Amino acid sequence: MRCTLSVCLVVFCFFPIYAAERIPESQADFIKVVSDSYEKFKTQKNERQQERVRRERGENVRAMLIRLHATHPAEEDEIANWRGVLEDFSIISEGIDSGRGVVSIIINEDPFITLSTFESSDEEDFYYYRARMEREETAIILRSHPFYETLSKLKSGDKIIFSGKFLTDFNEIGVGVNVIKEESRTMEMSMKAPNYLIQLISVEKQ
Repeated sequence: MRCTLSVCLVVFCFFPIYAAERIPESQADFIKVVSDSYEKFKTQKNERQQERVRRERGENVRAMLIRLHATHPAEEDEIANWRGVLEDFSIISEGIDSGRGVVSIIINEDPFITLSTFESSDEEDFYYYRARMEREETAIILRSHPFYETLSKLKSGDKIIFSGKFLTDFNEIGVGVNVIKEESRTMEMSMKAPNYLIQLISVEKQ
């Protein structure tokens, strides 16, 4: 999901530059993994080398999550009290998904990193959806969720504190190259402006 020009202008005007000491360590670690990988990606000479960097990023994300679970075993949410800016919250008004909320949150400007509950319906994601449902992982936000009302009162550009979980990047042979689900359709956009899919657990205005 990407915002329109008007929404983007609002977001960039309000986007906070968080000092490192103001964001949780896990968020800082995640941003560093993605940012360092993008810097390395830009120096590669061909697509094969770039794809290797992308795979390395996935492994580094996996290692980061393993460390997080080892050092914070009682912390169920991988994303715990992270800081960000609400890029967009919209409500689907038609079809079988009517009433479902779709959220996008900006956590870094360069590279432009977003976390969202947007779900593609492309047939190529069949294996991902089947595996996700088997694990009861879902990014869907329903009206019954306790934070739905909170989201409906927020506007693009609001600073928020949120918690949640990453969704696994499943494919037909197991876990995919990104390890956690990332929605970009090209390798370049995946590195330059990754959009990771999450299960949102809580959110509040900062």
